[in-house]
Amino acid sequence: MSEPNNNHPDRRTFLQVAGAVVSASVSGIASAAAQGTPAAAPQAAGASFAAPPIPEVRIGFVGVGGQGGSHVKNMLGVPGVKITAVCDIAEDRVKNAQWLESLGCDYIIHHIGFDERGLVKGLSPMDELDAVVDAVNVPVQAVGGLTIPQAIECPAHGAPLVVLGAPLVIDANEFKTSSNDLHTVLREISTEIRKTPLKRWTAQGTRLPQEGK
Repeated sequence: MSEPNNNHPDRRTFLQVAGAVVSASVSGIASAAAQGTPAAAPQAAGASFAAPPIPEVRIGFVGVGGQGGSHVKNMLGVPGVKITAVCDIAEDRVKNAQWLESLGCDYIIHHIGFDERGLVKGLSPMDELDAVVDAVNVPVQAVGGLTIPQAIECPAHGAPLVVLGAPLVIDANEFKTSSNDLHTVLREISTEIRKTPLKRWTAQGTRLPQEGK
């Protein structure tokens, strides 16, 4: 058994010292008042963290079910506030994409998570990508277990924002890069992406009208 640590005061000693400090502080204020010297005004809580106002406050939400959805609605009514990111599990990804656009989000990330792909074999963002792209007028980004050819193909589906992550690994569980020369790999993939015909969007980022609408 180790020897007790005598460097730390016990509870009784701590309370005695703390009481003496408080008493000294009160006595100091009373003494200053008796001598006609104004005591320093207490600093407002958080005053040291004050910052100049900014024209727009950007807010992101993680989880918008139940009470989270109410917070989103409340924030939409606050002047100078913009909701720029919302993250949650979506049963209906198309409807959720439309809802995110209605909140003012600048783009939609159509993501199938690692765990979800593990539960449903073969599940891919490509399955509903066309439907999501058709449902909104903001850029869409597909993420989640895409192969390199699928990532390169995204612009042809009207999803101009391409993410390169998991396609560059050997094993999805180990996340080891497929090459030591990552710069060359990225350059080659980027070259192929530029060759892919861009659907529904111009190179300047303008949404083209859909046929029949």
